[in-house]
Amino acid sequence: MNKKSALPIFLFILFGLMKNTVFASDLYGGIAYQEVISGDNCGYEGKETVVVIRANAAWEKFWSRIKIETFPEPAPSLPKIDFEKEMVIACLMGVQSTGGYTIQVKKIEEGAGWLYVFLETNGGGGLATQEFTSPYQIVRLQKTDLPLSVQVAEHSVKNHSLSAKEAGAFLSKDVSKKAP
Repeated sequence: MNKKSALPIFLFILFGLMKNTVFASDLYGGIAYQEVISGDNCGYEGKETVVVIRANAAWEKFWSRIKIETFPEPAPSLPKIDFEKEMVIACLMGVQSTGGYTIQVKKIEEGAGWLYVFLETNGGGGLATQEFTSPYQIVRLQKTDLPLSVQVAEHSVKNHSLSAKEAGAFLSKDVSKKAP
């Protein structure tokens, strides 16, 4: 094997190993978080938003409002969260006209009386499924009462987060009625 043919294989292996690696730069000032679930379709049809959930009742209500699709597997049951110690941040990208869109928490930091959530959104272009999607990522982290500030590194997606009033309206929305 010559050097030119070995380079792509080396890079493939290197990036594959780095996929789950935490870099030292992410550890300084960052708050630990863990992904609960993420995917392409959660059924959320509003604008892209971030919802903070600090109580089990709100978590149950939120989970009942989203429709996570994991075809052909059955939809997941409500993940157990210890809301005495933890909270949940749900990042919802809203409806996209094709596949290929993603939303991902890159870092969470605390400072100046705020909890800063850094998101990255990607999408559009390239080969993708030609159906509506609603990308999402839900993470859990140590509970705090700090207000949230969301910073988005966006790629063709507008930055929008719900006000407390809009988030409350989303959680109280009656979705039990079927469309005609």
